[in-house]
Amino acid sequence: TTDTKHAYLINTTTEKTTFQNNSYLVVKEPMTWDEAKQYAESLGGHLVTIRDEVENRFVVDLAREKGVLNSFWMGLTDEEKEGEFVWITGEPLTNTNWNGGTHEPTNSGVGGEEDYAEIGYHTAYSWNDTYRADSQPSVVEFDGAP
Repeated sequence: TTDTKHAYLINTTTEKTTFQNNSYLVVKEPMTWDEAKQYAESLGGHLVTIRDEVENRFVVDLAREKGVLNSFWMGLTDEEKEGEFVWITGEPLTNTNWNGGTHEPTNSGVGGEEDYAEIGYHTAYSWNDTYRADSQPSVVEFDGAP
């Protein structure tokens, strides 16, 4: 038998959108960061990585267009060394868009260390660090157009 969560996720895999030679899939089903990372990898992709402001705006606008109106996961973490955020793909971190109003990343809060990045928590396009156990949608990126 297939549970409802996985049946829904299987149905979303056909909604890829191509941009700058990569494809993107918005996964509206809320998951923890670890679940979202594992799911993205099971599809042959990874949690989205952002190379520049143009891609940042595209990804947020795509998520909003697909019905994700709040924050969502991306593949950025400082779980290995506090304060040193890296992309899960190993590509260089050349552009950031941390929310300036609260001076993110803060690693603050009562839920433990905030080691995982999300987009859209403070403002639509800004980044925030948060807890791995938070549950939210994600965007999966597939390198190379389909």
